[in-house]
This record gives sequence, structure tokens and C-alpha cells, in this order.
Amino acid sequence: YPHLRAAGYTCLRVPEHADVRQLLKCQLAVTARHDGVLQDATSVQPHGAVDDLFGRYDGPLGVEIRRSESSLDGARQLSPITGVAVRVWAPTARAVTLRLFDGPTG
Repeated sequence: YPHLRAAGYTCLRVPEHADVRQLLKCQLAVTARHDGVLQDATSVQPHGAVDDLFGRYDGPLGVEIRRSESSLDGARQLSPITGVAVRVWAPTARAVTLRLFDGPTG
């Protein structure tokens, strides 16, 4: 992200011994201290690091409803649902929750 440096932002490096993959699964912050007294703090935006470490995912994402096709007198009809695939790409997620409902509510 050279445009960030050109805009005057400071680019920081983590120590070589740090487990960056594990750090990216946590909430990160940077603090500034003077004589041990906290002066400022901000969150870290690790988007570039996630791309660099885990690569970019270019496969299918989202929900796919599978149905088998049947025909009735040459007209195509959709049969009942035969399966559902849900695909997410969340390399730093600790958990993913999928909530399924029988139908709409409200």
C-alpha cells in the first residue's frame, strides 16, 4: 500500500518472531506512550497483511440452492430443492455461524 505512505501515514512492521497469522485473528491496536503514559491509541487495519498471508480467494461465494430439473411435456420445471451450499472466505475467523430458518417470519 504505497499510497498510504505517500499520504503521510506511518507503516509499521511486526517483529520477525511474531505469529502474524495468529495476530490477524485478534483485535489489534497501536499505542503511543511518552514516559510510560498513554498518549494515543488506534486500531490496526490489516487488510493488506490478510491478502499477503492468506492470498486472494477467487472461487464461488454465497449461497447456492441446488435443484434437479425435470420435464413435463417438454416444458422445463424445477423440482424441489435437493441441496444447499454455503461458501464463505474468512481466513481470520475464529468461528462462523449459519442460521437457517424454515421460512420467512414477521
